[in-house]
Amino acid sequence: MKYLIEWWPKEPAAENLKKGYEIEAERRKKGVLVGESETVFPIHFTLSDPRGIWVIEDDVKMSTLSKWFKAYGTVYNIKITPLISRAEFEKL
Repeated sequence: MKYLIEWWPKEPAAENLKKGYEIEAERRKKGVLVGESETVFPIHFTLSDPRGIWVIEDDVKMSTLSKWFKAYGTVYNIKITPLISRAEFEKL
């Protein structure tokens, strides 16, 4: 199974977006990011609002993801949506 992860800054949005970038910089220095090799669809941002989207495989370790959520959960709203293929959906 794959998961769509969406995140957007909590209010005040500008302040929390800046804090999110600071968290990102610190995590890069520590080397604790979820790598591009673990993604199905790399991180993208929408142009209509400051929302990030990302698709990952379920084989990404939950401990890795929980650290990501813990780091960003104070400044971002995070939504996780399980995804299945059309063929899998038709079998349901």
